[in-house]
Amino acid sequence: MFKFEIAVGSLKISNEDKVILLYPKDSCAINTLALSQPIPTVEMFNKYLANNTELFREPLSLCKDSAGVTFTPSTFITFAQENLGN
Repeated sequence: MFKFEIAVGSLKISNEDKVILLYPKDSCAINTLALSQPIPTVEMFNKYLANNTELFREPLSLCKDSAGVTFTPSTFITFAQENLGN
């Protein structure tokens, strides 16, 4: 499972005890359409690069919040609205 946390202005994504992404949270954007596909997927991009450089892509079912609760499409959108791209 991929754990999403905010750590001192950065988005931290870890898998078990291994950090796989530590990136400035204000540079992150999500593709909300990917969350409404038959297999909902978290797709994250660098919002400042013209080609929308992909940072992360995994099935939503493998993603959880800092409390260990698996995201739903709506809870992931809420997490993004409250924490990313500010």
